[in-house]
Amino acid sequence: MRLFGAWILKTVASQIAGLSGIWESYPLCFAVNFSAVQIYDDVTLRSAILEALKGVGLEPERFIIEVTESTFMKQGRSAEAVLGELTDIGLQIAVDDFGTGYSNLAYLRRFAVNHLKINQSFVRDIVEDPITRQIVTAIMQMAHSLNIRVLGEGLETEEQRCILLDLGCDAGQGYLFGWPMELSQVLKLDFSPLKNLA
Repeated sequence: MRLFGAWILKTVASQIAGLSGIWESYPLCFAVNFSAVQIYDDVTLRSAILEALKGVGLEPERFIIEVTESTFMKQGRSAEAVLGELTDIGLQIAVDDFGTGYSNLAYLRRFAVNHLKINQSFVRDIVEDPITRQIVTAIMQMAHSLNIRVLGEGLETEEQRCILLDLGCDAGQGYLFGWPMELSQVLKLDFSPLKNLA
């Protein structure tokens, strides 16, 4: 595990520890982006993740590894082996920026992908462009047929949110919901509506 990657994991674990009262009460998951280089460095990746989770008492099922489509293509069998090992211990996998990388979707069959994150360029154009809407619809239908959840990235307007909901999107992220914030600000958020999802 590269030094910087290990530092990020420890930092995430420390911040999760600060949120213990929240994630113990609500159905939250935590996602961390991993580069192709980090995935390739499989010698210590698994142990580093498990150590970070153990340090805060977080179940592996609540931890999401985000990787781009290019990671699957560049690392090939290496990524398949590493990510397969991580999903075996319960971690989830999300494909970040889906729809802007490779058109070869064979990796969806080879990898236990749990989430597809639709790139914000599609979300941005979904209101005005009917073709974009059709593409997003097709992505969702394909993902749901494979039991993969779909998340729209870069949501900025209520109109975008409503369209994605109508199309069957499972979740969304973006400035519509909140800007990047410090841990102290997160602790002030009202998570009570999430109790209905538990």
